[in-house]
This record gives sequence, structure tokens and C-alpha cells, in this order.
Amino acid sequence: MPPLSKQEEYMGQPKKQVATAVMEAPEMETPAIKVEMTPRERDMKMVKGRFRCFEPQGGNVRLAYRKHKGEPVRTYTMEDGEIYEIPFGLATYLRDQCCYYEHGHIMDKNGAPLIDRRNKRIDRMTFEPVGFSFDGELHS
Repeated sequence: MPPLSKQEEYMGQPKKQVATAVMEAPEMETPAIKVEMTPRERDMKMVKGRFRCFEPQGGNVRLAYRKHKGEPVRTYTMEDGEIYEIPFGLATYLRDQCCYYEHGHIMDKNGAPLIDRRNKRIDRMTFEPVGFSFDGELHS
């Protein structure tokens, strides 16, 4: 028998089984997609807290509130020490804006005021959170 050419030699031999290993990727947890609230949605989210009125001490207050254009004006009547459910935007307003500052002066050697600065923050009213944090996430 004549010698086989390389092609015939290859063709005549049984094909070798090539081992193929398919490695499955370990299941990776997909990170939860955190949907950020728009400022409007965040301000309209209802939160629960205790209203405190310092001027007059133990008094009550009637507030009209509308933060964003197109919203209806809502009126809230709140009494000191009571727990209310109000929009987050109003709670933030009560905490941050309903105050005044007592001023202090640093005097120069002649007795004239040199620097006018805010010495002490005095709250007129505030809103103490119950079940949420002003700095963190809102909890239902």
C-alpha cells in the first residue's frame, strides 16, 4: 500500500474529541436600582412628627403651604406637642426657616462694634421627626 499523504492520513484517522469545558459564571447579584425621588416628590412625601411651638410657648399656629408651582395651597393648623403627618417640604421649612438669630458684637478697643455675628439660633417653632430623618432616607 502506498504511503498516505498528510491529508489522507488525517482523513483516515478517527477525529480526536476536543474537550470543551463551558464554565458557568457564578451568579452575580444585580445591585438594586435605587430610584431617586425628584425634589417635588420628596417634598410631597408625607412624614410624621411632633410639632413644637415656642412663640407663644405652647401655642398653636395656622400655616398656608405651597412649595412648588402648580400645587394647591394647603392650610395646616397645628398645636404644640401634637403629632401630625405633613409633607416633608413643610417639615423641613419648620425645622430650618422658623427661627431668628441673636446677634453678638466683637468690640474694638474703643468700644465700637467691629464684627457682627450670629451668636445663638432661637427657634420660633420646629418639627421633631418620628420615623424619619431629615438627613437620611425617608421611611414609610
